[in-house]
Parts: sequence; C-alpha cells; structure tokens
Amino acid sequence: MLYVGIGEICTQDYKTFLAKGRVIGAERETFPDKYPKRLILQDGQLAEFFLGKKGMTTNFILYETDDPKQLLNLQTFWLPEIKYTFIPIFHVSEIKEAWEKRWG
Repeated sequence: MLYVGIGEICTQDYKTFLAKGRVIGAERETFPDKYPKRLILQDGQLAEFFLGKKGMTTNFILYETDDPKQLLNLQTFWLPEIKYTFIPIFHVSEIKEAWEKRWG
C-alpha cells in the first residue's frame, strides 16, 4: 500500500535531525524491513533550504509498505524532530471494487 508521509519538522533540533538521518540510513541498510520503502526521495539541497528557516516546516515523502508497523517504527524513530501524518493512497480499482461490494 502507498502512503504519503507528511512531516512537520522542528528546525530547532537541526543538528539532532541531521545526526538521526545518518542513523536511520544505516538502520535501513542493516534492517531493510524495519521501515517503509521510500519511493520519492527529497533533494538534499531543497531539504537544507527549508531546514535553514526558523520554526516549523512541512515536507512529504511517498512510502510503500504492507506492514503498518513500519510506519509506527518510522514515526517513533523521528519523534520529536519530525511529527508524521500518514495518508493512505488507494488505487481507483480498489475504491471501485469496495464501492461495488457495498452498493453493487
């Protein structure tokens, strides 16, 4: 299943944010099933531009997983530097099938 992960980034924790980014990168290599797969990666310069601003900023990344626990692992890892909201993306065929099943 696909999810849009919308993250509110707290830039006061910029150094911690960068350090944790390196940690999760290593964890993704060692434990590839611990976190959801990222389908759209952020451009490093773009992220650095937004993180250079004061206060909160919002970003989004497209994730893929069939295990909701991976989303929980990601959210738990990043707190309090990033507060995520995950929104599922349904394929039109799945919505049509569910609608026909219910109202058919």
